[in-house]
Amino acid sequence: FDEGSSELNAPSEELVLLKETMLLLPDMTVTLEGYTNSNPGDNLKLSKERAEAAKAYLISNGIDEERVNAVGYGSTNLIMDNNGQEDKEASRRIEVKVETSGFKKPWEKLVL
Repeated sequence: FDEGSSELNAPSEELVLLKETMLLLPDMTVTLEGYTNSNPGDNLKLSKERAEAAKAYLISNGIDEERVNAVGYGSTNLIMDNNGQEDKEASRRIEVKVETSGFKKPWEKLVL
């Protein structure tokens, strides 16, 4: 994401991989957690909008809306000190929390 923007420039390799994985595992559910750097502004709102942008990408590519939750955490949990441009870029991110993987439980038989 560009600074101050929630527009998804292009899907990252990781977002494309998430989409492909979710298409293969129809029971997989995720929460997309949005973060910002600590620049002044409404970071909580911006982080939620970024998570929603990633969610919209997944939905527009065949993932059921019920399988994706989006939340924003603003500038909490900065990756780096936020002193330089690289630090700020690293903090503008979406993290994926897998809620249910879609894999069979270990005690269920898998028939090939």
